Amino acid sequence: MGKIREIRDKKPIMNRLFFFLVTLICLLTIPKQAVHAQQHAALLTEDEAVRRGLNRPEAQQMLEASRAKAESAVIAARTWPNPSFDYARETSDEGDGDTSENFFSISQQVDVSGRRGLEIEAARQRLGATTLENSVWLLERASTIRRQFFQTLYLQRLQDARSDWLARMDAIEDVMRKRESAGDISGYDLRRLQRERSFVQAERQRIQAEYERSREELHGLIGGDRSWSALSGNLLPQKPPTMNTLLQQLPEAPGLAAMQRRQQALAIEESISERWWIPEITLSLGAKTVDSPSGDGSGLLLGASIPIPVFDRDAAERQRARADGDLIRSRYRLAQAHNEGRIRGLWRQSSDLTKEAHSFEAQSDKMSGSLIATAEAAYKAGEIGVLEILDAYRSAFEDKARALSLMREARMAKIELVSITGGNTQ
Repeated sequence: MGKIREIRDKKPIMNRLFFFLVTLICLLTIPKQAVHAQQHAALLTEDEAVRRGLNRPEAQQMLEASRAKAESAVIAARTWPNPSFDYARETSDEGDGDTSENFFSISQQVDVSGRRGLEIEAARQRLGATTLENSVWLLERASTIRRQFFQTLYLQRLQDARSDWLARMDAIEDVMRKRESAGDISGYDLRRLQRERSFVQAERQRIQAEYERSREELHGLIGGDRSWSALSGNLLPQKPPTMNTLLQQLPEAPGLAAMQRRQQALAIEESISERWWIPEITLSLGAKTVDSPSGDGSGLLLGASIPIPVFDRDAAERQRARADGDLIRSRYRLAQAHNEGRIRGLWRQSSDLTKEAHSFEAQSDKMSGSLIATAEAAYKAGEIGVLEILDAYRSAFEDKARALSLMREARMAKIELVSITGGNTQ
């Protein structure tokens, strides 16, 4: 009983201790999670940049206006012409009094040639072409955003490489000061390092200015709030699909597909003009009333108006549609041949650069790391001078800069390749 009472007396203390520990853990965890979320939100990815740029209200309104304009042509082709109301009054003097005749009629044009249905189909083809042309615009804008994104990311990585260079010189400067104090080296080493450091610092500021300009251009493309402080992504692209796969996708690219829709619309218009021999008939229905001294009367009024195709046989429209069709077919063939050549060239460029960049980065990282470690150890041991270790630092940076340049060129070629073949915009 004594032990039980002792344990019961200690429980409130244990509960208070447990509550204190849980509270402390929560207070320590929440800030870390908040900081992690803030850091994650501050990084802008490629997909997020494209999403922001394509979802801007101005861009969406422009696309909607373009489609609405094309839809208006479909509505116009689908709409029947308005009927017309005709009224005429004729008065004559027949000696024993005036005679008045009133004519009331409603006229409506009737399509018996099938032109209206063909005009609706031509307008629909043009609407489809406009939709595809909007997709072309989205592809081009997405490619522009991607190019600007990776140009900015390249400058950011180049800036990081310069910062690493400066950090290495700061570290070796401490070693030089200690060796100079010990009398192992003269003041030349330190002054030579400081001269090199000022040059690297100036170059770093130049890249920083270029990076800031590129950031502003990227923000101008994507708009929105400036909630991001840096970019996140892989500068080196993945290997592109096979060349045959890309060539098979080419006819389905929005640009060429839009041309095909325009060709179909012009072919329909040409077939419409070939129906010149079928006249457009206008039917009239109405009534006639007669008011004369001898009495009143009324009767039914029927009428038909048929134009006689003697002079105008739609020759001009037929020639225009045929010429426009030949023009767009020629443009289609030229564009297809040009894009096939671009695909072959860009595929080889993208594939070769991606492979070379991957191989060069792996080799240069390993060799540069080994070179710097060897040079620093040799300098600390007094085996080499300041020029040799500065040369090692410069070589490591040049290797890194060359690898980044290869990655950027491979990425730009991949972006253009995807744009030609109609890759998705997300």
